[in-house]
Amino acid sequence: MGWTQLSSTSIASFPMWTHELQTRAFLMAVLSWTFVTGPAFEDGRDPLCPGPSEEDGDGPYMRPWMTALSQMGSHTSVIIYDAREHRIWIPDPVDDCSCDPTLYDVPNEAPESEKGTNFEHLPSRPAGDVLRDIARWYRELKVLPGGSDDSCIDWDAGRLDVKGLYRMHGWPGNFDGDAFQVDQLRALGLASVGKYTNQILLQLKRCMISVEESDRKIARLQKSLAAAKSKDEEWMFRMELWKAERSFRRNNNDLLEEERKLIAQEYSQTKRKLESAQVRKRGARRWLEEKSKDADAYTVETVRERLRGYEQEAALYEKVQKAIEVDKDQLGNLGDKTGFAKEKEASSWKDVALHFQGELDALREWAAQIPADAEHAKLKANEQIQDYEQSVAAKTATTWLTKPRLFEESRR
Repeated sequence: MGWTQLSSTSIASFPMWTHELQTRAFLMAVLSWTFVTGPAFEDGRDPLCPGPSEEDGDGPYMRPWMTALSQMGSHTSVIIYDAREHRIWIPDPVDDCSCDPTLYDVPNEAPESEKGTNFEHLPSRPAGDVLRDIARWYRELKVLPGGSDDSCIDWDAGRLDVKGLYRMHGWPGNFDGDAFQVDQLRALGLASVGKYTNQILLQLKRCMISVEESDRKIARLQKSLAAAKSKDEEWMFRMELWKAERSFRRNNNDLLEEERKLIAQEYSQTKRKLESAQVRKRGARRWLEEKSKDADAYTVETVRERLRGYEQEAALYEKVQKAIEVDKDQLGNLGDKTGFAKEKEASSWKDVALHFQGELDALREWAAQIPADAEHAKLKANEQIQDYEQSVAAKTATTWLTKPRLFEESRR
C-alpha cells in the first residue's frame, strides 16, 4: 500500500495495537523520530510537506487538535489522527487520494482547499475502526511490516517471499524477530548474487530435486518389496532398492557439496557488507568527535541518526555472520570432500573410470548374496555388472580427446 511506517510513539498511544507491533521496534525499520524536538516538530505539523511557501487560507499546518501517527515524506502516505472527531485520514500527497483500502471508491467529503495543503476533503473513518483494521492487516500480512525508506537494510519485498519468511518465524503470535532479520538478509544477499553463485543455486536446486525423487523412489520400492510374491521378485526389488539407496546417498552428498559452496560465497559476501557498515560507522563517529562542534544542530542530528542506522546495520550483519558460521560448522570444511564428491570430480575429467569402477565393485559385492534360486534377479545383476565392465574398459581406453596433436592433425 505504500504506507509510511508507524512511529513507536503512535503505537504506544493506542493499547488496541497487537503485542507484535508494540514490542518489535525493528518491524518499523525506522530511525528515531520524535514529534517534540528540533525541526521534526515543525515538519510533524506539515504532513503533506509543501513547505512554508505553500501557505493558503487553511494555513500551512494541521489543525492543533490533529497529529501524525506515522513518519512523513513527500512521496509516502501518512496516518493523521483528529482528536476532536476521533477520526483518521490516510492521505497520499502525490495522488491526492486516501490510501485507506476501505475508502478507495469513496468520493471526497468536501471541496479541496485553494492551494491543496489541506487533506480534510479526503474521506476518513472512525479512528478505532481504522486502527483495528490496520492491526488485522498486519496480523494477516495483507500489509507487510517494515521496509520504509529509513530502513537500515535494503528491503526488497519484490524479490523475496516475505510473507513466507514472516510465517516461518512464527508470525504473528510467536514471532522471532532476530531470526527473521537474519534470514531476510541472507535471502536478500542470495537474491543479488553474481553469475557464479547463480550457477551454484541452480545446481543446488537440481540436487534437491534429485534427493526428493530418490526418496520417493525408495518409498515406492519398499512397498513393492513388502508385496513381493516370490523369491525371484523379492530379490529383483531388493536390487532396485539397493541401487536407489545408493543413488540417494550420492545425490545427498552432491547436495551437501553445493551447500558448502553456497555457504562459502555467503560468508564472503556478508563479511564484505559487515566491513562496509563498520567503516561507515567509524566514519560517522569520527565526524561527531572531530567536526560536530563546528556544525549546525540539524547536521549534527542528521549524522547521529545515520550513525544509529550504521550501528544497527553492523549489528545485523554480525548476527548474519554468526548464523552462517553455525551452518558452516554443521556442513563441515569445504576442503574435506566426501568420497562421492571425489568420485564425481574424477568422473568429470581424465579419471572418469573411477566412477564406473566404484559402481562395479559395489554391485559385485552386493550381488554375491543373491540366492541361486532367484535366477531372474541374478541374471539382471550380471547384466548390470557387464554394463559397468564395458564402461570401465571404454573409459580407460585412449579416446579422441586424449589423442596427441588431434586438433592440429584435423586441420591438415
